[in-house]
Amino acid sequence: MEEKEMIIKVHMLAFMERGNVRKVEVADTEIEGLCQDDILEKIFYYGQNDFAISENVEDQRRTHPSVSVGDVVEYNDTYFKVDICGFKEITKDEFNSLTGKRAHEAYGFKEKVV
Repeated sequence: MEEKEMIIKVHMLAFMERGNVRKVEVADTEIEGLCQDDILEKIFYYGQNDFAISENVEDQRRTHPSVSVGDVVEYNDTYFKVDICGFKEITKDEFNSLTGKRAHEAYGFKEKVV
């Protein structure tokens, strides 16, 4: 039997312009029975270029950085900003107000890092 994978959208706001979405694939068997916080950690893990589990994301390794602090995970119709330690749930309005290339804010810098 073929293993199924969940595909989760991650909005790449830390180092890319708004509108860039990485599709992170996580095997159903990896998240079965886990709480939401642990599922988010799995999404972060498999959003790293070193650990992507599918050949379908090979192109994303060339076009997208790894999931980083400041990016936003969209999971179960809820938005979670990747924080320095863990994730922070944000509203759709908060998500819509975010702009791209936000790593400077996520790491506490006053200006954008070029």
